[in-house]
Order: sequence, then C-alpha cells, then structure tokens
Amino acid sequence: MTKQPLNKSQYLAELNKELRLDEGYEHGMEFIPAPEGARGPEMSGFDTVPTGAHDIYVRVAHRVNQRFVYSPKA
Repeated sequence: MTKQPLNKSQYLAELNKELRLDEGYEHGMEFIPAPEGARGPEMSGFDTVPTGAHDIYVRVAHRVNQRFVYSPKA
C-alpha cells in the first residue's frame, strides 16, 4: 500500500487529528512544530505538549506513519 504524501504542516495536522481520537487523549495534549513557532519548511520536526505522555504520542505517531509520509513536494 502506498502512503499518501503530506507536507510538514499537513502531517502535523494529521498527528493532532489522530491524537484527539486516541483513547488516552487528555485536554491540552498536542503535537507542536519544532522549533516552537516554526511553520511549513522551517519546521525541523515535531515536539509534544505535555511531554509526560510519551507512550500515547508514540502510538499516535505510529498510526499516522502507517498511512502518511512526509514529502517536501506535497
């Protein structure tokens, strides 16, 4: 199965969409751009808020990565 390509902003949106659907989601949890405040191609990656729920963020990122792939051309 081919993964749908997304740019960084789209990928970030999918991470947060999937996070809100996760059974472990709590209000205030979010994937954010890294460095903080970066947009689009300025993003070097993603961070999380709060940082204490690592297992939930990993689970969500894994599910998103099963369906999508980052592509600078998307």
